[in-house]
Amino acid sequence: MDTKTIAATYFELWSTTDDARRHELATQLFADDAVHHAAPADVHFEGVDAIEANITQVNTENIQKAGLSFQEGDIRTNHDSLQVEWSVSTPAGQTVATGRDFLLLNEDGKVAKLYMYNGI
Repeated sequence: MDTKTIAATYFELWSTTDDARRHELATQLFADDAVHHAAPADVHFEGVDAIEANITQVNTENIQKAGLSFQEGDIRTNHDSLQVEWSVSTPAGQTVATGRDFLLLNEDGKVAKLYMYNGI
């Protein structure tokens, strides 16, 4: 996948309410042994299954139940990495969260490490 496709897949992964589609996207995007670190919560998830489960929980609570929406922001690439910015808004359009994520890709072009910084 090229970096533009990786970024689009990443944003769709967090946004989709379709569990089967989310699973498909997670397995396309993440290496089996990928690691996800989130700050300031200071939590981490190891392996594509654990990362997908976390994304599903966040999606269920915030997108499906609370009606929030996820918007992509600036995307920057640098060799085997991407930096993506995002925001989350209420149905009325009020921004309630922002963040910047840093994705490190392995030699196969899959995400090996994800560093998430909320509240940027």
